Amino acid sequence: MLSVWRGTQADEAFSESWKSDWLEASVTARPHIVPKVYNLPRLWCLRVHINEFKCISLASGTKFVEAWVKVVVGCQHKRTKIVKKPLAHYVWDEELTFVAAEPFEDGLQISVYAHLVPRIGEVIGQTVIPLETVQRQVGGLSTGLERQWLDLQIPPNASDSDGGGVELTVSSCRINLTTCLDGGYGAQYGFGEYKKDLRLAAEKTSNPPVVGLFELGILGAQGLPPIRRGNGRFSLHPYCVAKYGRKWVRTRTIINNCHPSFNEQYSWDVYDTATVLTIGLFDNGLVEESSSGKYKDVSIGKVRIRLSNLQPGRIYSHGYPLLILQPAGVKKLGELYLSVRFTTRSLVNTVRMYASPNLPTMHYEDPLSVILKDNLELPAIQIVTSRLSRMEPPLSKEAVEYMFDVQSNFWSLRKSRVNWNRIMSVLSIFNTFWRFFSYICSWQNPAVTLLAHPVFLLALAFHQFILPSALLYIFLITIWNYRCRPSYPSHADIKISLADTVHPDELDEEFDTFPTSRTIDLVMMRYDRLRSIAGRIQAVMGDVASCGERITSLTTWRDPTATAIFGLFTLAVAIMLCFTPWKILVAIAGAYTMRHPKLWRKTPSFVRNFYQRLPQKTDSLL
Repeated sequence: MLSVWRGTQADEAFSESWKSDWLEASVTARPHIVPKVYNLPRLWCLRVHINEFKCISLASGTKFVEAWVKVVVGCQHKRTKIVKKPLAHYVWDEELTFVAAEPFEDGLQISVYAHLVPRIGEVIGQTVIPLETVQRQVGGLSTGLERQWLDLQIPPNASDSDGGGVELTVSSCRINLTTCLDGGYGAQYGFGEYKKDLRLAAEKTSNPPVVGLFELGILGAQGLPPIRRGNGRFSLHPYCVAKYGRKWVRTRTIINNCHPSFNEQYSWDVYDTATVLTIGLFDNGLVEESSSGKYKDVSIGKVRIRLSNLQPGRIYSHGYPLLILQPAGVKKLGELYLSVRFTTRSLVNTVRMYASPNLPTMHYEDPLSVILKDNLELPAIQIVTSRLSRMEPPLSKEAVEYMFDVQSNFWSLRKSRVNWNRIMSVLSIFNTFWRFFSYICSWQNPAVTLLAHPVFLLALAFHQFILPSALLYIFLITIWNYRCRPSYPSHADIKISLADTVHPDELDEEFDTFPTSRTIDLVMMRYDRLRSIAGRIQAVMGDVASCGERITSLTTWRDPTATAIFGLFTLAVAIMLCFTPWKILVAIAGAYTMRHPKLWRKTPSFVRNFYQRLPQKTDSLL
């Protein structure tokens, strides 16, 4: 008997229903090709403050003993500084920070190491604290938590010797520490600016209100290239992964189809429109290689959609090119067709969102250092990767790391040039203004320069209208640019990324492993190139420092003559400003700046000559 069921994604049986192409997959691969909604674990900031350590009979005599504390939480290992004292009482007063995820699987392992000679220390005491027993709160360790003394377990044969007859023995020891799970920091998954999730881990804290609903329809893809398998066969089993905040979704896998049609719809609650939705397309390597146990999901492309670029209530149905950068260059691997819509639930909450802080309150009251945040990013991604790889169906490590942009912080000469071009693009408006001002002062068009003189005098006479006129001009420019607003959300741009003009060697360096796997000669060549670039940056930094040192030396009497001249000049200007209206001074300065080129001096001005003779600290450098 054969029965056929037809329905939509809204039906409850959709996730467990079979598709017609699933019969081509093996029995072991069928559980891994179904759609799934993943909820990422709730992350906590685990803070451990090591206060002091006491023990009995730590060493005989007055021999110095080096001791430190090592704290392990899962794959995270941190240690305190080494304290060298002859006594059995050690004080560290040091705080260590980790990332923990619910449900808690790993305990807080604390071990005390000590040794008499400079070598690997011996464990003289250890204990394990279940994370379920650690107090949860908001505010860190500065909110009056009580210190606790813990008796450490002494492992067998916990002794050490320096080879000269002095032995290190332990009879009992205990440690004083303070621990807490801080839920006041936002769980930020990923690298770069795509790692925002403002909802806090602590349930008692006030999370931001919902400002809208984002709906995503994954329609399908066209023109995807097949992938060569281990047996020489070409095939493709695509599926999509979409991530936004703590909710990830995975579509069903289309078996052996280069033009798949997914037709699946998902939705997210939006707490901040200044966030990005990421959709990645992958090949399910488990379909054909599940029997061998060696499979790897190949990334085909990725699309990012910024929610603030979407007009509320409008449906965007568009095909996005799947561009991927490879060592051979940029390639287009097809197009992904999506349908998105953002609906605003409350206009009041939306306006309040733009006025509220970008991060939770704890990020401003007790901010984490930049180095600490960078050190916590990778463990958080490893925890999420481990949890997703154990769900049914599992999400491969390659797919999770590709969605997180793990390698985005690696050195790339291409990205450095892209960032430089972005800076110059931002500063282009000032460059344009300076060119126009130089054009007026150079009298290349006398009519324009002559017209600029009365305009300048008019602005000086009615100076109270300068700021309102500038704001009105900006408003008119904003209204004028409305007609040129983008019709569709922005996507990856090859020209902005310099992917079409990058040198092959720079691409090879960008895709190099860490640590490097290239030959010594190639690494030496790239190192010398990096040294030359760093040398130019160093020269620019030195020039900027010299400019600042010349200005600060005006009042330090490093050059007595120059300081005396500057002091008399400031006194004369102060007296003149007391009796001369400022409008007359500004008019004289403007007329002098826009004077005719026949009145220019061929040599530098007095101010420039005086400035260049001011002392700097280059003569004090080695």
